[in-house]
Amino acid sequence: MRLQFSNGVLSIEIAGRTRKIGDIKNRTLTVHRHRERHWMRKYNGYGFNEAVMRDNRLFDYVLIQDEGPEGWEYYLVSREDILKHGIVDQAEEFDKQIFVPLYILQKLNTLED
Repeated sequence: MRLQFSNGVLSIEIAGRTRKIGDIKNRTLTVHRHRERHWMRKYNGYGFNEAVMRDNRLFDYVLIQDEGPEGWEYYLVSREDILKHGIVDQAEEFDKQIFVPLYILQKLNTLED
């Protein structure tokens, strides 16, 4: 696994395949999540690559842009809170993830309504 950061874009290379993680600006990683594609039913939330979350060189906060059935919702959560409150799991053929249930994202959200 190798992190790549160029022109504000954070990507990860795993097994010869590169995936975009999100965009970084002002030490905030912005990620786009879609309920139909990224939702983990087992945890009722979203997963984040564990190694990316543990690496503290590039960002301190994660802005989740959540596209759900009722439209867009936004959650700003510290990287440390994701590490503290997330659940580590690794499904077969996937990288190790930290899953954060939606109710925790809502509770830790620092954005004003």
